[in-house]
Amino acid sequence: MGINFGNNDLQTLPSAIHQIQHYNTTSSTTVSSNQSFTNVNGLTDKAITPKSSTSKILIHICGYNYAYHGGGGSSMEARILRNGSQIWESIINGRNNAGHYHGGWAHIMFFDNPATTSQVLYKFQIRETFGNTIVKWNGDDGNAGSNTTYRADMYLIEVGDAALWLLYLQLLKL
Repeated sequence: MGINFGNNDLQTLPSAIHQIQHYNTTSSTTVSSNQSFTNVNGLTDKAITPKSSTSKILIHICGYNYAYHGGGGSSMEARILRNGSQIWESIINGRNNAGHYHGGWAHIMFFDNPATTSQVLYKFQIRETFGNTIVKWNGDDGNAGSNTTYRADMYLIEVGDAALWLLYLQLLKL
C-alpha cells in the first residue's frame, strides 16, 4: 500500500499501517455566546472501517482557530466523538485579555481503540466556554486579511500492533 503525494511521489507505507483516510475542508465554524458543542463543518461523520479489531486509530486533526472576547476571557473547547460517544475533550485556545484576539494552529493527535471491524464514524466539535464570547475553527475575525481561506484536515490512520510494538521499542531507547 502507498500514498501518492503528487508529482509521481509514491511513498510505500510500513506494513503495520493498514490504511489512511484523509478529509479536509475550507469551511469555517463560528460559535458565539453558546456553551453547547457544535459540529465543525466538514469534519463530522468521517468514516474508517478497521481491518482488524485489535488495530488502533490515530486521529490527527489540524486547523486554524481563534478566540475573542470584548470584556474578559474566552476559550475554545474541542471534543472528538466516536459513533456519538465522547472519547476526547480539551481546551485548545484561550485568551484572558479583554478586547483581544488570540489565534493559532491546533494539532490534535489521539489514539483510539474502537475494537471493531465495523465502520466507525468520528465527529469533531467545538464550543466556547464562557457563554459570551466568539470562537472559530478554520476562520478568524477578518483582521488577519480579507478573503483569507484556511484549510483544516482530519486524518484517520489505522495502525496495527506491529507499529505500536516498534514505537514502544523506540521509546525504550530514549
